[in-house]
Amino acid sequence: MNKYLYFFLTLLLIGACKKDPNQSISVCASQFDNVIDLHVKYCVIKKDKRSFVYRAEGNQSFEILKEINPIDIMGDSLFFVDSTLVKSGNYTYKVSYGGVLSPVAQVNFSMGSPSFYIPNSVKDTLRINSNYTCAIYSFQLYNRWGQLIIDAQNLSGNQSFDVSTQPRDTYIYNVILGKRKIQNTIGFKH
Repeated sequence: MNKYLYFFLTLLLIGACKKDPNQSISVCASQFDNVIDLHVKYCVIKKDKRSFVYRAEGNQSFEILKEINPIDIMGDSLFFVDSTLVKSGNYTYKVSYGGVLSPVAQVNFSMGSPSFYIPNSVKDTLRINSNYTCAIYSFQLYNRWGQLIIDAQNLSGNQSFDVSTQPRDTYIYNVILGKRKIQNTIGFKH
């Protein structure tokens, strides 16, 4: 009985979405360390209805993960963190808002897999490996005296920087992703 109710509600939501093609929701899901970040963009007329985040694991049916209060939608965006995952696997997300339903966003989640990898030491080229696909990030590199060596903004994906002209030493870097800041040290070994 419950399975039929979900099926009926899903058909009802999909049908409601087709009534007004000017309204839509988009969702981008990406792993950040051991959580999933959802970046939701609402293109709706009013922001006074309930919104729900749904999650499905593998081939299972969707379940409501969280109800979103309309006041939590900032402008036309929502940033939601799913920190309830306890095992690796394929996860699918979607978001509803009133009668509007987003397309699904899928993530192959792997416990312990870093979103950003920067080695502890480099020779001539500093490489950033980034699996984060939903937002841009900034990278800053400082020498031991706090002087800014690299200030790269609006980055996405993997990046490389030539550091061959910098002296052999230990440097501090920041990766800034939205409100998150990753800070660590790196050694240059020319």
